[in-house]
Amino acid sequence: VELDPEDVWTLRTRGIVHRSLNNYDESIKDFNSALKLDPDNPNTLTQRAITYGDSLRFDDALVGFHQALELQPENTFILERQGEIYRRMGCYQKALECLQKALKLEPNNVNILRIQGSTYYALGSYKEGLADMDRVIELGGDDYFTQGYRGAIYRALGYYSDALVELDKSINSRNIESFTLGERGAVYSRLGRPLEALKDFDNAFKIEVHHALDKHERSVAYLERALLYKTLGFYDDSISDLNKALDLNPYNSLAIEERDKVFEIYKRLLIRA
Repeated sequence: VELDPEDVWTLRTRGIVHRSLNNYDESIKDFNSALKLDPDNPNTLTQRAITYGDSLRFDDALVGFHQALELQPENTFILERQGEIYRRMGCYQKALECLQKALKLEPNNVNILRIQGSTYYALGSYKEGLADMDRVIELGGDDYFTQGYRGAIYRALGYYSDALVELDKSINSRNIESFTLGERGAVYSRLGRPLEALKDFDNAFKIEVHHALDKHERSVAYLERALLYKTLGFYDDSISDLNKALDLNPYNSLAIEERDKVFEIYKRLLIRA
């Protein structure tokens, strides 16, 4: 860049390298410099938007993707990344709109199918989510992400043995995430393996959450641990986790229902005392 400070390609490439090193501010500076030279370059706009997303500046990311799509409205990569941002923000219907547009253009894109499947999971549309993940496997795209969400969907559908197989594969790939640990903890709990469940929950909660999707999944994990605590008779711990679940997702109706049940147990215990 020092040899040619007005080389758009070089500035953009250096911005991508900075992003790969988590140097987000430097990355954005390079993209800004490139855009001063070539303001309507969709590649640079997209790459800057990706950096905004990686640094959790989701609103800025969406602006960037919108600008890029005005220039290339049928670019499946941009639609995919825009859908991913909406998904992480918890705007699941908007995410699906972007992803479905992309899939009309490229029906066998495994990355888009993965994101769409995980979005369906977050919406509770488990059969649709599983169909997407199954399609990913048919196309040869099985990976830790696919395994993790297949496991989560199997857990939600009550297929605990199948869920454990998928979650074990995902975690054993060494791409360990809070989400998959929490889901496996929930499966262990349902299978009557409380010590293993508590270990997974504890490890899951050590991993920091950053955005709306993280919070949704963390809320599910707190709810599942609360159910285990209730089964074990640890009612104070159960209520504490249910409160945490509701702090992260106030609309978690099952957490509200379960908290009421635990309070009722408390009342009965007080009457007996």
